[in-house]
Amino acid sequence: MQKMTAYGFIAAGVVLLILYVSEIITTVPYSIFAILAGTGFIFEGIRRVIQLRRVQEQ
Repeated sequence: MQKMTAYGFIAAGVVLLILYVSEIITTVPYSIFAILAGTGFIFEGIRRVIQLRRVQEQ
C-alpha cells in the first residue's frame, strides 16, 4: 500500500506540472501553486520509493 502511495505522489506531481506546461492553469496564484506542489509531490514520491527499497533490501 505504501508503494502505491509513493507512485500516487509522483503521478499527482506530474499531472500538476503537465497542467501548468500545457497552459490550462493560467491564473497567477494557482500556476505558482501547481509548480511548487507538483515538484514537491514528485520529490516526496521519489524519496518514499527510495526509502521503501532500502527497507526491502535489509
